[in-house]
Amino acid sequence: FCSSADHIPHLSAEGVPSSCAAIMASNQVAPITEVPGDSKTGVQGLAKTASMKAKLRNFQLLAFRQSNTWKRISKCALFLHVCIYFVIGIVGFKFAEEDEEWTYTDGLYFTMMTMSTVGYGDISPSSVGTRVFTLFMIFWGIIFIFPSIAAAIAPVAAPVQERIQEWLERKFPATKVDIDGDGDADYSVPRAPAIFYFKQLSPSLFLNVGLQLVFAGIFVAIEENWNYFDAVYHCLVTATTVGYGDQTIETQEGRLWASVHMAVSVCLLGEMISRIDDARNKRKAELARVEQLRRRLDEQLLERLQQRAAELRPQVDHSGGLSELEFVLCMVLELEMLELGQLRPFIKQFRALDINGQGSLDADDLHLHKTLSEDQIASMRSNNFASRAWSKP
Repeated sequence: FCSSADHIPHLSAEGVPSSCAAIMASNQVAPITEVPGDSKTGVQGLAKTASMKAKLRNFQLLAFRQSNTWKRISKCALFLHVCIYFVIGIVGFKFAEEDEEWTYTDGLYFTMMTMSTVGYGDISPSSVGTRVFTLFMIFWGIIFIFPSIAAAIAPVAAPVQERIQEWLERKFPATKVDIDGDGDADYSVPRAPAIFYFKQLSPSLFLNVGLQLVFAGIFVAIEENWNYFDAVYHCLVTATTVGYGDQTIETQEGRLWASVHMAVSVCLLGEMISRIDDARNKRKAELARVEQLRRRLDEQLLERLQQRAAELRPQVDHSGGLSELEFVLCMVLELEMLELGQLRPFIKQFRALDINGQGSLDADDLHLHKTLSEDQIASMRSNNFASRAWSKP
């Protein structure tokens, strides 16, 4: 196996073994040998070699995709994609427009309007060819480019929002509850709705308003006919993507600054709007969790948890009560933190890994996985599943 696998091209990525020997050493794979004169054994050896080659390639590809190199390549590819979009937009709009002479800044300005869906209407395509090109840029920008820009801007704004959030948490702390009296808080009770939503939404609101005031000040410095109120009005209309176009940007510098303003403002406002639903769902989940944690054991709760346990493992007798782990899993399902369909595959995985059928994973199972062939493991699994009372999840 080692001699044949050495010819497999290896991907050079951080954390990926670069030689067959490293793979065998890390997984303790015994080399495959053929018995002279035994064709059946030789065929089996070749089949196992091909199987191990495929596993090695899959392992290398998976490890490469999880490496820092792959992440850097992905970021560079996204950046290149955005650059290509804007280059095509700037050059295309400049030379495709026939009735008016557009500058490169006008091309950038209109490309950003198209992608961000603002659409002031102060400049627009006039020819059929330019309009067809505009439709192409609209769908390309909205579907692929705008999400990439939003994803790049969000991490830049996150540290500021986190600082504001931490300050608000100190000023308006939630009530801490210690269940077992060990001195450590086990959960928090949300504050009144007004305070809760104020804490959740204020970081984005303060950041958006502050940036709009800064952008407005720069617009006043660039556009001579604007006063500060006109600039603030324009910035807020732009951030909501309404874009009336009643405040006309006359200068090339203003259109260049407006391109930056559209990208930042629309992305941050979208993030703030998404926080509203996130805050609503968070409050709902926290209140449900508090209600369950404060609940005393009664017939209704016990019956409901036993029903959940029966759904998890229908062949198990739960008349003797619930174990600690079963209680935790059933409460997680009851609070809808996870769905039953998300847990069942892991139950099946556990039973597939538990080769000796003892109901636990230990050193014996590890030894069997290393020493037995796949056919032998499959045979033991089928025998164990047939003998277990809980064989079907």
